[in-house]
Amino acid sequence: MTPTADDTRLDRRGRDEREQPPWLSSAFRRLVPYESLEVIVDRNPQPLYEQLGLEQPGAFAWEVLEDGPHNWRVRITKLAVDPGPGRCCGSCGGT
Repeated sequence: MTPTADDTRLDRRGRDEREQPPWLSSAFRRLVPYESLEVIVDRNPQPLYEQLGLEQPGAFAWEVLEDGPHNWRVRITKLAVDPGPGRCCGSCGGT
């Protein structure tokens, strides 16, 4: 996937791990389909991938841009997903 001018970059190096899932979910919900979020962290981002996968299954693409050992960068792209009748796609962040 190619970055666009709409890409957002979040540098989370040096942050407490307990803060991570809420900020990632919030940032992902603000994306519109096909918009990307670049995340930079100082530890393996696999737990972030797993958390987002539980919350937004099939709704994102995950591309590793840098694979440690000191910094990891990933691009998360929101996909256009048809959630099916009566299901929320999560794109508006509503209830």
